[in-house]
Amino acid sequence: MGYLKYARPAVIILLVLWFLVIIHPFTREGVVIKDVEMPASMILKKGDIINSIDSIKINNLNAYENALSQIKPNDTVTVSAYRETFPYSYTEVVHMFVAGERDNRTFLGIVADKTHFSNLKLSYKLSEGNRFVISSNQSNAIEVIENRLKLGKIHDFSVYNEGDKIILLTSAGDEVIPLIETKGNFYAKIGNETFFNNSDIENVCITGVNCNLNLYAHYNESESSSEKNVVWKYGFEVDLSSEAGQRFADITKNLSIASCKYDKCLLTESIKYYIDGKLIGYESIYSESKGKPYQKVIVGGDMQTKEDAMKALYFTQAIVKSGVLDARIDEASKYTAPKTLLLNGAFYFLVFAAVATSIVAGILLKKLKIIPVLLALTFSEIVIVIGTLAGLNIIITPATLVSLIVVGLILLANYLFVSYKFKKEGIIKSKILILSKKIGKWTMISIVVAIALVFVIPNFISPIIIYLITNFLLTRPLFFKALEK
Repeated sequence: MGYLKYARPAVIILLVLWFLVIIHPFTREGVVIKDVEMPASMILKKGDIINSIDSIKINNLNAYENALSQIKPNDTVTVSAYRETFPYSYTEVVHMFVAGERDNRTFLGIVADKTHFSNLKLSYKLSEGNRFVISSNQSNAIEVIENRLKLGKIHDFSVYNEGDKIILLTSAGDEVIPLIETKGNFYAKIGNETFFNNSDIENVCITGVNCNLNLYAHYNESESSSEKNVVWKYGFEVDLSSEAGQRFADITKNLSIASCKYDKCLLTESIKYYIDGKLIGYESIYSESKGKPYQKVIVGGDMQTKEDAMKALYFTQAIVKSGVLDARIDEASKYTAPKTLLLNGAFYFLVFAAVATSIVAGILLKKLKIIPVLLALTFSEIVIVIGTLAGLNIIITPATLVSLIVVGLILLANYLFVSYKFKKEGIIKSKILILSKKIGKWTMISIVVAIALVFVIPNFISPIIIYLITNFLLTRPLFFKALEK
């Protein structure tokens, strides 16, 4: 069983390597493809890093825009890009195609963004973001905007009044535009008659808890052949007023049966859903519902990919749930956070504290060999915590940084306390065991308290939980083990 003593160090080494891949520091120079469609999508994929267009070097967004401005519709374009096939292993792909045209502009089918130093999601308060100036005469416009952004899965933003305008600061990009500029007149029709509209909605299913939320692949079989193609269906339940239910009964009572299959018969008309006059989806009406009050509907539609279906689901939920918004974006510009120094400051402070703690601990214990051990352990803790944040897509805000600094200092103080204790009383194996159990008890209490608080302030508490669990299960036991030798 002697090999078990190497289990914990092996786990730490594997976790550090794995999380370094997840964090992915240092990305190749160029612009990353954020989204792609025809004509570029024949070869290029989302995530590819464009490094040249028609032999023009692309090292940032300005260079990309300049290269794009020199291309005219119907020009033949050669785009060279790097594709990561394995962490830090890139294959060059080259695509030659004819440029298209959209909205009187050259169109390549590429949505590009700047490459980021790592996969960490930084809040707009810590990095570059976007600033939108919005005009609206609606009294509750800010409340509706906040609801739409949250329901649309955009959580990193700040929206406030500035004079007669509304200012939105966010790390999100163009995806906020339809959430703000879609008016949101939502209604449903059966044939030419209106079944319900916004005022008839009593509840919208958002989470899928105690209500129906659908997202699944579906085979559409062509009537002309046996060929099948996959589409992704999305939908969510909406509860309607009794007045809308009676309206459904009145409209459907005179409809006839169109077809039957597998003991199920469909009526000649379906429920068609519209947002601002645009058809977004439909729902078939079964014969057993004919002439009866119908107060639960499934609003949704079809998309070609799962990712598009999820986007459509969140967007439609946001519009239907939040109600009507009369607003427009007057100006969009880049926003550079004034607190960028906080990010570097937090990192260097933790590194300095870890190095100082390791040296002081080695001096107190009169064991210089403990210094590299403690440095390795604290480095591992930082990488595992930051890597977990990157893997879970947790937005790193100033509050997150503060929590990392606080818990980091507490755990480093823990190492210093242990070193001081053994300096006074001597390093005896029995005392190491007793002290380890005492610290373990308080660590467990801290983890339980932190888990209880995570639902209140997740961005602040989540790093603390990860840090505590990493220290409790992996790094601190190795520190005590090193003391015995």
